[in-house]
Amino acid sequence: MKIVMASKLSEIGLTDQNNAALLKEGVVFPLLEMISNANLESKLAAIGALQNLSSLPENALQMIKDGVVRPILDLLCTPQSTVLALREKAANTYANLAISTALPERTNDTIAALLESDEIIYQLLSLINLTPPSIHGSIVRAFHAICCVPTAVEARTNLREGGAIQVLLPFCEATYSEMRAYAVKLLFILSQDGDKSKLAEHLGEKYMKCLAKLISTSSNEEEKAAAAGIIGNLPLNSKEITEWLLEAGTLSMIVNILSSRSLQTTGDFVKNQLVENTAGALCRFTVPTDPDLQLKAAGADVIPILVRVLQSGTPLAKCRAAISLEQFSQNSGNLSTPVRKKQGFLCFSPSSVRRCRVHRGVCSVRTSFCLVEAEAISPLVQALEEQEGGASEAALKALSTLVNDEYLENGVREIELADGIKPIVRLLTVGSTGEQEKAVWILERVFRNESYKLKYGNAAQMPLVDITQKGTNASKRLAAKILGHLNLLHEQSSYF
Repeated sequence: MKIVMASKLSEIGLTDQNNAALLKEGVVFPLLEMISNANLESKLAAIGALQNLSSLPENALQMIKDGVVRPILDLLCTPQSTVLALREKAANTYANLAISTALPERTNDTIAALLESDEIIYQLLSLINLTPPSIHGSIVRAFHAICCVPTAVEARTNLREGGAIQVLLPFCEATYSEMRAYAVKLLFILSQDGDKSKLAEHLGEKYMKCLAKLISTSSNEEEKAAAAGIIGNLPLNSKEITEWLLEAGTLSMIVNILSSRSLQTTGDFVKNQLVENTAGALCRFTVPTDPDLQLKAAGADVIPILVRVLQSGTPLAKCRAAISLEQFSQNSGNLSTPVRKKQGFLCFSPSSVRRCRVHRGVCSVRTSFCLVEAEAISPLVQALEEQEGGASEAALKALSTLVNDEYLENGVREIELADGIKPIVRLLTVGSTGEQEKAVWILERVFRNESYKLKYGNAAQMPLVDITQKGTNASKRLAAKILGHLNLLHEQSSYF
């Protein structure tokens, strides 16, 4: 009778309400008893019923608390479980349990129960290589669901240390399948808070080029975003990696994606992530230590694209666009062509040459990566208002490249023309520690000028006094120096 009832429960389509009601009536415990029974028919009926019940995430979460995980893992991992249908249902149930960790009611204990030991992780990873897609696909889905939880740091660490990256990489070469997409998405999550150099070692040239190919050929935008995200998480300072990616055509792929107008203003999460991750991958091609690489990137018209992302992207996309613009701008002063005075009679005098308003030489977007010529200053100032994604701090750093000593007055004037001084002063109060430090650094330079002291000094006084008391050591010293510029603190003060 129990087998008949469990079989019916595994086969019928239940409403969420009925599904939840059955769980409240305590149906899980007799089903667990049936799983422990040696009778194969009993096991199949019970695991099918548990699979059906766990399809409702709220149920699955409660089932974890009721102790379902261990019996499910025993069915999945025990070599004696040779019946394919039994292991398939166990794998699907395990994936359902893992998906429930997305609910806010989950706890760290919930996640720990799903990956209770190193031995279990090893066994599950082994099954990915040794079982058909109907089983290993569910295991990878389960790992992906668990690792997506922001607090699952230990789970991600344990999977990396257990060899998950090495197990998953071969799936990147497969012809498209849902399994490949989940493998790439899981690799992306595991790459986010792991050791970047170890990640690079595991990937090597072969898999880096494979991931680059997925960016252009995959029909699944989630998979493309994940592949771009993995590339963005590789060490930036490796020229070898950059060369491999250039050989694979990654730069042109990035340009094609970021150029798509359909991706610039969208509420679609996947499309937004694609732009964010692609903008992150672009950062390696704009590093200031390699001006030749920057020329190659600028020649592909990435700077106007970055400005568009800065105007219409998500906060994280704006952050990454600002990082690349800052990296470009670090070399603008050196690449600006000086306007030399010439002797004799000239048809065209030096005064007829259009000088850059900041660098005072001849600038262009493609050859000197000039923020003025790119019309990037106003979008950077607007990004100072962003509260998330690190956009305001990245924008501050980009703007700080305009106020180096050699063109300080010009740069400050351009920032003021874009109404940028007030938002920088505002960040003294509402900004993060990093934003405060960079804002103080810029304002110390701004307030060397008497007219800016008169115009903005009053608004900055109290926030600066607060920073001298509560800020970091670096920001305290600079805040005190500004108060000295404003004649509010003597230079003999211990702050200097």
